[in-house]
Amino acid sequence: MNNRNSSIIEKNKEHRSILLIAGGSKDNKSAANNQKKVIDILNELSHNIYLITPCNRSFFFKRHYIYNIISYKNQIFSFILTQINQLIATIKILKYNNIDLIIFIFGCDLNILPIIYLKLIKKKIALRSDGRPTKIISKYLGNKYKIKSFLFKLIEEINYRLVDCVLSECNYAISDNEFKKYPKTGSAPLYVDTNKFYFKKENNKRHYDLGYIGRFSEEKGILNLIKAIELIFSKNNKLNIFIAGEGDLFQETYKFIQTEKNQYNITLHPWITPDHLPNYLNDIKLIVLPSKKEGLPNIMLEAMACGTPVLATPVGAIPGVIQDEVTGFIMENNTPECIARNVMRALNHPDLEGIAERGRQYVEKNYSFKETLKRWENILEII
Repeated sequence: MNNRNSSIIEKNKEHRSILLIAGGSKDNKSAANNQKKVIDILNELSHNIYLITPCNRSFFFKRHYIYNIISYKNQIFSFILTQINQLIATIKILKYNNIDLIIFIFGCDLNILPIIYLKLIKKKIALRSDGRPTKIISKYLGNKYKIKSFLFKLIEEINYRLVDCVLSECNYAISDNEFKKYPKTGSAPLYVDTNKFYFKKENNKRHYDLGYIGRFSEEKGILNLIKAIELIFSKNNKLNIFIAGEGDLFQETYKFIQTEKNQYNITLHPWITPDHLPNYLNDIKLIVLPSKKEGLPNIMLEAMACGTPVLATPVGAIPGVIQDEVTGFIMENNTPECIARNVMRALNHPDLEGIAERGRQYVEKNYSFKETLKRWENILEII
């Protein structure tokens, strides 16, 4: 970044105060980590940053201005009470701080009450979407919830048209979610710390053949991956498998692994902190992401930065990053049979190291902190 651009950023930074309103849940470390990444970026571009989040305060640095909202598990009450909580918290903060911009991030597409309130008092608003909620409902639940889908679509459209800018993870996600029809859109990705996540070990010297690192939840497809292990071992019973994370399905995952780990060479590890994650990724030959829904997964980009090929379902913004057999591998769906078949295809691919290298180069070029910072700066200037 040249001196002229640096001076412009510093000048703009002095006059900016930004409020982030985030989704997630109390114990969701992944959501909290994503929120911290946005804060890292905006710290370079803003004077004061405030965060309203349902995530536990202990996940954040003490120097951040954190205001917690309550997280509810019941879906109906969650929607209503989250709106009220965020509305109250927003009003409270705006009473004693001159906020220039409010950005809704990570699952806030339906937060209509705070958005209407902020629009009425003429605040600048951006909404960063990980994907339209109605698109996800339609894809995975079909016509089962017609009334719910109709109401959500109505709220989506109101929110996307009220805000000053609709943001998404990348240009592919903007196109795939049809955000281009709104007046202002922008790419607002998270960054990968390429000084921490980098290639350390040749693929053929890595201990684990196959790995999964992430939340143990239904949407991540962890149980389908577990079911696929028997099919994978019917093809090659000498593979070493590494599974790490935590979540609602931990007990089911743990029960299977404790019963079958000796037969299937499985290592189960608890949640891995970002500081230790690069070493684990550099010891895995292939990362599998059998998700039902996604935005743009951090673990995918971090694995690619470490020269670890990724096999993933074509959901969210993943197809905008992974080209099959070019920068990674795409599987048609996340059924156990499909996972097993594609794991063997990937591990036996004759150009596995070339795919790993192209994936690493792609992340370094497009998702370094420097590149991400430039995109966010452009967005703030547009708004």
